[in-house]
Amino acid sequence: MTRAFIDTNVIVYAHVDIHDQRSATARDLIFTLSGTDSAVISIQVLNELFFTAVRKFKLSRTIARDMVRSLDGLVVIDLTRSITRMAQDIAVDHQFTIYDSLVIAAAKSAGCDRIYTEDLTHNQVVQGIKIINPFLEQATPS
Repeated sequence: MTRAFIDTNVIVYAHVDIHDQRSATARDLIFTLSGTDSAVISIQVLNELFFTAVRKFKLSRTIARDMVRSLDGLVVIDLTRSITRMAQDIAVDHQFTIYDSLVIAAAKSAGCDRIYTEDLTHNQVVQGIKIINPFLEQATPS
C-alpha cells in the first residue's frame, strides 16, 4: 500500500470554504485517501491547522479544536528527535524552511511516496518523495 502525506494547506482548504475550486479539490482528495491508512499527516499539521483557523480565518478555538479532532481517522505521525534531525538535514541540503522540511521528514518516516501541498515545487522529488500540487489541473490522486 502506498501512503500520501497531506500538508496543512490542503487540510485548511478542505475545512474552510474559500469559495473556489481548491476547497472541493481538497475535500475530494482527503475523501479518496482517508479510511485506508494511506492518508498521513503529522502533529505539526494538526497544530498549524488550529493556528490558521483561529488566526487567519478568525474561527473560534472551539471550532478549530473540532476541526483538528475531525482528522482523528488519518494516520498521524509524531515529531521525534530523529525526524527533527532529518528535517534539519533536508533544510540544509535543499534550502527549504524547517517547517517544509519537517513535512518531508515526517512523510519519509511514515513511508509516504508523495506529498500533497502547494508550498513546494510540483513534480519535484525530495528524499524519494514526489511533491504534488493537487490544485494544478494535471495533478490527480493515485
